[in-house]
Amino acid sequence: MAIAFDSGSARFTNGATSSTFSHTTAGSDRVLVVSVLFTGTSQPTGITYNGVSLTKVGTGQSFTSPSSYTETFWYLIAPATGANNIVVSASASANCFSAAASYTGV
Repeated sequence: MAIAFDSGSARFTNGATSSTFSHTTAGSDRVLVVSVLFTGTSQPTGITYNGVSLTKVGTGQSFTSPSSYTETFWYLIAPATGANNIVVSASASANCFSAAASYTGV
């Protein structure tokens, strides 16, 4: 079985400590990947999908005027199928852009 794109979703949240959005997965041998971009000094403290914690892959820092941005990457192997919520939690109120993509055949 070849690796194939399953679905994608995204959410922008302005000035909050958490962000929730729906993502739908289907198929077999799935993986879910989530990228989160925060402004300022806020850091993500965790991400869940259907109540299950994702694993953090790494963090990158970008400094651009007028704000600095922190981007983190997370994944979950064999996420539940169907439409479920992704919940991003942060250490402080900030602008947050989250993007999720799921793949099958992984």
